[in-house]
Amino acid sequence: MVTYMEKNIINENLIQYRILEKLDRVSYYTSAYLYHDEGVGILLDSGYYDMGVFIKEDIENMGIDLKYIIISHYHKDHAQGAIAFDTPIIGSDKYEANYRKCNDNYSKKYRKPNIEVKDKYSITINTSRVEIYKTPGHTPCGLSVFINHEYLYVSDNLLEDTEHHIIVPYLDVSSNPYDHYKTMLLYDELSPIHLIFTHGPVKFNADLNYEFSERIYYLEKLIKSDFSIDINECLIRDKKNYAMTAIHKINQRNAKKYVSAQPTSFF
Repeated sequence: MVTYMEKNIINENLIQYRILEKLDRVSYYTSAYLYHDEGVGILLDSGYYDMGVFIKEDIENMGIDLKYIIISHYHKDHAQGAIAFDTPIIGSDKYEANYRKCNDNYSKKYRKPNIEVKDKYSITINTSRVEIYKTPGHTPCGLSVFINHEYLYVSDNLLEDTEHHIIVPYLDVSSNPYDHYKTMLLYDELSPIHLIFTHGPVKFNADLNYEFSERIYYLEKLIKSDFSIDINECLIRDKKNYAMTAIHKINQRNAKKYVSAQPTSFF
């Protein structure tokens, strides 16, 4: 149950709804975002169920016409809140496996996407152009959202704690590390100005070299070693500058099925 949620008005177009969570002594935020343009909006993820209930009521009180909920991937802290809405959902065409797992572990039935993204999908919200990319990485059903060629919503493909330490890329049990690497290269190619994190802040005028190169370096080292490399050899800086480095062992375990599967022309 969500006991306290913070609403932050980031600017005239963006509102953040977030709760504070803690895992292994590391604190981090879990957020959903409302992007709106002249009274019409989209929701970037929906948080847990109680978050969704709060967000729905708040959007209705503001009189905003919510057109879509974009589910970045089917994990409970992103997709559960959408149960409280009847707004159309945009999700990945690879949602099914994670969707089933969500339903196996929750009494309320999760909602399926009304629109499935196979590669890229574009919508307009009044004067705003919204491009939705299929970006597997943290999960196979990942989506990222690029708004007006400025804001990039990265969901869980980039993670950060409340002290602004990078959390190393986290490969879900069904994740393909090669896909995660390619998604990071896509982010670099898109060259956004601002980054929006689910587990982290909104970063205006983000240092993209820092944000992307750190993760690309980690994933490249991990893949080239057939997932056997020590964590310290995967990091650009000293280990103390990162959070949740125990994720590295989880990544090694989850990526075992890809050992020696590296395409010869991958790098």
